[in-house]
Amino acid sequence: MPHPETQGDPVDTKSEQPGRRGRGGRGVMADTKPDQLATAQTLFDFLRGRVPDGYKLAEHRVPHLTPDQAWCVVWYVQELHMQLSDAIERCDVCGDLFDSNREGGYAEDGPPWHFCEACNDNR
Repeated sequence: MPHPETQGDPVDTKSEQPGRRGRGGRGVMADTKPDQLATAQTLFDFLRGRVPDGYKLAEHRVPHLTPDQAWCVVWYVQELHMQLSDAIERCDVCGDLFDSNREGGYAEDGPPWHFCEACNDNR
């Protein structure tokens, strides 16, 4: 018999919006490639405890990782599974995620190594 906490679908299956998963369904592919920074930020926020709009999870199922733990998961998905752009970085000063192809900087004599645009301007 399955454990009571693992029974049922934790995702709100009444939300049948494009790109969202319903019970037993597959997400609808978007016409354009999603913004990689927004995708990484959504994952990072979810791992920190913020469930995306349109989804409902029982509170005991929502992860509450530290920023460093959440970034480790994003990095793992990015580097080992290549599901996110390698250009997504986390600022070593303020902790914000940024797309290094569009902004920010890198210092080879770090740490800190990576800088978002705001922190790069203040160096």
